[in-house]
Amino acid sequence: MGLYEYVGLTEKISRRCDQGRLSRRRDNGIPGESRLGRPEQPRGEFDEEHPQRETHIVRKRVLWVIPVLLADRIPRRDGTELEREAWARSVLLLFMPWRTPGDLKRGHETWVEAYERQSVCIPDEHMSIIKNMNVLAECKDARDRATAERR
Repeated sequence: MGLYEYVGLTEKISRRCDQGRLSRRRDNGIPGESRLGRPEQPRGEFDEEHPQRETHIVRKRVLWVIPVLLADRIPRRDGTELEREAWARSVLLLFMPWRTPGDLKRGHETWVEAYERQSVCIPDEHMSIIKNMNVLAECKDARDRATAERR
């Protein structure tokens, strides 16, 4: 699961909050339906090295959320060589599973080469999101050019 999907499908919650919520749930007395409220969502723990392993857990979200990228824009694929490298790096970081940069890119590869090698592993749904991100970047660039021309 890539970073984009992970952020959209999971949420970090404190163990204390989770334990309080679970302790408030009670039996409703109906066989086969032992709990009131929403069904429990799967939970997971952080790796042993993670600094919040003892205090937080990860829970699957009930509803998918769309991650908001806090950046001006994703670099353009059709821009300069430097922009293409930044674009390929961004796409791999967001849509490919990884723990270290070495999982995404071999030492001798450029980011564009790494993207070309691994793009077959990106699901069609994610490729559609990537395409939409590219269109959004093109629209923002066109808006900025039009604004600059009016001045």
